[in-house]
Amino acid sequence: MDFIDAFMASDLGCGLTMGLLLLVLALNLLSLALRLLDVLLHDESDRVDGSSHRERKDEMKND
Repeated sequence: MDFIDAFMASDLGCGLTMGLLLLVLALNLLSLALRLLDVLLHDESDRVDGSSHRERKDEMKND
């Protein structure tokens, strides 16, 4: 436990920890943004014939 306390008390330890936390936060926000973009771009209601992706997959398997 003394090693962890000494590491966090040093400027380098705090800097590395904060940098790692900010990197994780940025990656999580990027992942969320990409998921939202995927949902918005592949909305089921945008299909011309009204069929879902699953129905199209089934049609391709049957052909």
